[in-house]
Amino acid sequence: MSMLRKFLTTGKTFFMPPAAHAHLEVELDGRRWPVKTSSRGSFVLEVPAGKTTKLAVYLQGNKEPLPVCQNYPTYFPDTDFPLAVISDVDDTILVSYTRSFYKRIRTLLFVSPHKRKPVSFTLRLLQAVAGRQGRIFYISKSESNLFGLLSNVMLQHQIPAGPLYLTTWTRALQLIRKKAADYKLQHIHNIIRHSPGKQFILLGDDTQQDMRVYADVAVAFPQSIYKIYIRKTRKSLSSRKQAYLARLQALPVPVVYFSDSDEIASELKDIENYQQ
Repeated sequence: MSMLRKFLTTGKTFFMPPAAHAHLEVELDGRRWPVKTSSRGSFVLEVPAGKTTKLAVYLQGNKEPLPVCQNYPTYFPDTDFPLAVISDVDDTILVSYTRSFYKRIRTLLFVSPHKRKPVSFTLRLLQAVAGRQGRIFYISKSESNLFGLLSNVMLQHQIPAGPLYLTTWTRALQLIRKKAADYKLQHIHNIIRHSPGKQFILLGDDTQQDMRVYADVAVAFPQSIYKIYIRKTRKSLSSRKQAYLARLQALPVPVVYFSDSDEIASELKDIENYQQ
């Protein structure tokens, strides 16, 4: 896809209405569960745990399921390995320049997936956990409109797949509104509550709110957090960010504030030798 076509395709989504208040049915192993989308076109369905082998979504009353319009996986089963990862996306696993709005947009829309730069340190951590069949969850404040772009980049660079939580579908005029401050915190709490017996590595960076959010998570779930990694993206931190980092480092949870060039061998060995 040319860069111009990529820009137009992605930009067009911000002028498309979501599938608001649609009545759907989710089929799991032969049983259908009714759901209704929100005004932003999203829905959440919680069902009893089981070994799902078939997943499909239907418009209510239709015999044929809705087509799957993505190459990224749609189903992520649980695993027995007790160590899991919750990771940010922008500037944690992908260099995204989130500190600069214009540079971030230029990177998203005009840099082809194979030219995007993954962060080597975090990529190797993710691959180490995935290599032991550990679960990985991605949470980003990017809009769902950007799912195609982000998932293609992740596939292109062989970043281990996992559920990709994005903010809801957004119209152009809604871009100027502030997003829910506790979006990440709420999703992380939900993941941990629904993952009994798991311990989590939290991966983030120092560009936005990861340090504050992860400190809150570690306080709320002290027995569930194994280690926290924060990527260093700048030479110096503001006084506010210094306070976030100090609070994080004062918690009884190992915290690694790393640069891309830091030695990673001992961290990989820690994962390789992990025993709950």
